[in-house]
Amino acid sequence: MGMERIQTYNAGFYICLVITIFGVILAILFFFTLHIKDAWKMSSGRARNESIRKIEKATEVMMKRENCFTLTKNIMVIHTEEKI
Repeated sequence: MGMERIQTYNAGFYICLVITIFGVILAILFFFTLHIKDAWKMSSGRARNESIRKIEKATEVMMKRENCFTLTKNIMVIHTEEKI
């Protein structure tokens, strides 16, 4: 009777091990196919920083070209409850 119980627990252990390995593989697969890393970047602000760097780099390239001009305008935005 004791040996049967050990074999049952051993079989249960292997079943749980297979389910765990399958779950880890699915988690890794979903991480890359659903682009979860991009969502994590957006929530942490890294995506914004990367896009700002790209824009700054593109601006530097444009400024080095001849016949290039830039328009700048300071704008102040005020939030009010006024309906337009």
